[in-house]
Amino acid sequence: MQPFRLDLGTRPACLALIAAGLLAYCFSFSGGFVFDDTYIPDNESLRHWQTWLTPPHDGSPVDSRPLTNLSMGINYAVAGTRVGFYHLTNIVIHIGCALLLYGIVRRTLASFGETWLRDSSLLAFTAAALWLLHPLQTESVAYISQRAENLMGFCYFATLYCFIRGRENTPWLLASIVVCWLGMLAKEVMVTAPVIIALYAWFFPATNPLPRKQNLLYFLGLFASLLVMGWLALHEGNRGGAVGDAMGENISSAVYATTQVWSVTRYLKLIFWPSPLIFDYGNMVYSLRAVAPLIPVLSLLILTALWGTLHRRWWAFCLIWFFLILSPTSTVISLSMQTAAEHRVYLSLAGIAVLAVILLYRLLRYWGIVLLLVAAVALTHLTVLRVADYHSMLSLWTDTVKKNPGNPRAYLNLGSALYNVGDARDAIPQFKTAIALSPEYGMPWYDMGVSYLALKRYHDARLALDKALTLYRTPDVYAATGRAYCFDGDPKAGIPYIQKALLINEKYALAHYFLAQAYIQVGNKEGAAEEVKRLSVLAPAMVPSVSP
Repeated sequence: MQPFRLDLGTRPACLALIAAGLLAYCFSFSGGFVFDDTYIPDNESLRHWQTWLTPPHDGSPVDSRPLTNLSMGINYAVAGTRVGFYHLTNIVIHIGCALLLYGIVRRTLASFGETWLRDSSLLAFTAAALWLLHPLQTESVAYISQRAENLMGFCYFATLYCFIRGRENTPWLLASIVVCWLGMLAKEVMVTAPVIIALYAWFFPATNPLPRKQNLLYFLGLFASLLVMGWLALHEGNRGGAVGDAMGENISSAVYATTQVWSVTRYLKLIFWPSPLIFDYGNMVYSLRAVAPLIPVLSLLILTALWGTLHRRWWAFCLIWFFLILSPTSTVISLSMQTAAEHRVYLSLAGIAVLAVILLYRLLRYWGIVLLLVAAVALTHLTVLRVADYHSMLSLWTDTVKKNPGNPRAYLNLGSALYNVGDARDAIPQFKTAIALSPEYGMPWYDMGVSYLALKRYHDARLALDKALTLYRTPDVYAATGRAYCFDGDPKAGIPYIQKALLINEKYALAHYFLAQAYIQVGNKEGAAEEVKRLSVLAPAMVPSVSP
């Protein structure tokens, strides 16, 4: 009796990965722009191809990421603000990443010998499918603003794939260097790629090594790509802000590092049990005492990985891959407004997926692969359900509040989502909850004031906006405060606030509109005429709405 075994060719494996990826994310096409995605219609650099490689320095997801901005510019040129094409691009890049991962694993296993060569395609397909279909990946795929993550991931995988091919066919080495340099223009985590390539060369020596000079030139070209990241860091805009600043908090590097013990442990837990998935973890922090039970677990894993590295154990590369790729965002350097974020595991997940596949194959042979493929089907179902949460701001933030009720930013954004669908009355309790959770958080005070304006509760609007100004001084807050005073029957008190908004941003069209209306209220026809003149240059469509 023949033993049970499975066979899978390269072409069927690739076609199956493409079909599975499209199936898992097909419902994302009906989703809209959510959260940071709203920067896309306002990003002036997307309007003209000459500025695609010069993203705005405004803290948006494309700030200091020229390649990411270029991809968005191409989307805008083809589809304008039709959101479906942006989603399609994310999905295609994600599937491309899975195909590259398949190629990396298949070629690596084939180098282990005849036994592994026979099943290399099947094992590579299983690992790539688990990575492709895992619901942890939804934030990097269904959320358009995470284009930086999956575009960088594509360059990362391509750098390694081309290196592996280059050890047999030298021109691929040049391609590896080129995509590594491009990846540096997509997202900062790419800085770990040259180190990963060097470690791969250590773990898996080539059967026919490259000449020493050629090998040296390759790695010089690869590590020289770090100069690109250094240049971008020197010219970056607002990307380097500290965690918590927007909420009136200041989280130190030590506290951030302590919290990462919890964050990394949670990522590992979500890989094996992906629930609950949370879009925004907020600025949650953990003390050393709180994470003390977790430290031995992570320490053991890291020490095991280091021991395996010294002894060139293949499984150690999978662990090193996981921890090293997380290191730029999950150690002491705070580069984001969150202390934890699921999109950070996008690339790291590949190491755990490959490790799980090979270990189960060794333990259970083909039955282990069958078990993992069944798991991939279950993961696909969870991914489809998770994608539905990204259909709108309202669904996304309702889900986030439900799963992370201690996050004031979640309540702020849920309130904003309700306001944007015309439900200012129900938005106000969300803002009040955000304030209760973080009293020094200025944005909920501002949004609550604007909601009161919509409800014509002008006195309450004044009180909320006056408080917002003590915490959050922006042109929007000044202009809204002035507007509240005007509506409440005191335009003379409101005019200085609007003028302050224009001192900060003289091209703020809405503030010019508010000021024109305020001047009309106090009988200053010359002042109103001057503002209408300015408005006709900045936003001509608003001129007819100025009441005489």
